[in-house]
Amino acid sequence: MKVGIFLVGLLFLFTSSAFSKNEISDKEIINTIKSYIPAITEATINADNPDTLFGHYSSKPFTRDMPGLSGEEFYLFPDKTFYYLQWADIFPLTIYDIGTWNLKDGILELKSDNIITWKQSSHRTEQRKYLPMYFIKNDKKILLLMGTDWDFPYFNEQVGKGTTYTDYEWMLDINTLNKKQNIGLSDYKKLKEKLFKECWHPDWFTETTSPAPK
Repeated sequence: MKVGIFLVGLLFLFTSSAFSKNEISDKEIINTIKSYIPAITEATINADNPDTLFGHYSSKPFTRDMPGLSGEEFYLFPDKTFYYLQWADIFPLTIYDIGTWNLKDGILELKSDNIITWKQSSHRTEQRKYLPMYFIKNDKKILLLMGTDWDFPYFNEQVGKGTTYTDYEWMLDINTLNKKQNIGLSDYKKLKEKLFKECWHPDWFTETTSPAPK
C-alpha cells in the first residue's frame, strides 16, 4: 500500500473497474500519461544490457515529502531476480514475493518462485507486468515502474475526461514505484543475503492470509 494513504488504498481495493485487463501497448500508456504530465518520457532500456533497471524501488513519494505508516520496497537484482517487500507500523519489513524478472518488448515481467506458497494479497503483488518510464522535472530524473494491469487503468480512470481530479503528478506518484538507489554487480549478493536473513518470514503467512508476526 502506498506510503501514508491507507484510506486511498482501501478505495483502490474496492474500485472494481480499476482492475481492467484490457491489453494496451507501452506506447499508448506513455502517450496517455504524457498528455496529463509532460514531465513523463519513455525509458528505452536494452534487454541485452538492462543495468539501468538494477536498483531499489520504493513507494515512498517522490513528488512530496510526507511520513507514512506503511510502504513497499522492490529490488531488481543484476542476476534477474527480484524481492518485493512491505512494511507497516504493525509489522517490520517483510518479504512478500521472490522470483525472477525479464524485460520483453519494453515491459518488465515478473514470475514468482516456487518458494512462494501463499496467495498474494494486494494489487501490487498480483501485477506481473510493469512499464519503466522517466519523470524529468526541475533537474530531477527519476525512473518509475507502473503496473499495466492495475496501476495504469486506475490512473487513467481517475484523471480521465469527465473527472474533477487534477493533481496528476500525485496520482502518478501513488500508482508507481520510484527508483531510490542503484544496485551494482559488486554488491548485490550481500544485499540479497542481508534482506533474506532479516526479512524472510514464511511462517507468518498462510495460503490465504497476509502476514501476522508471531
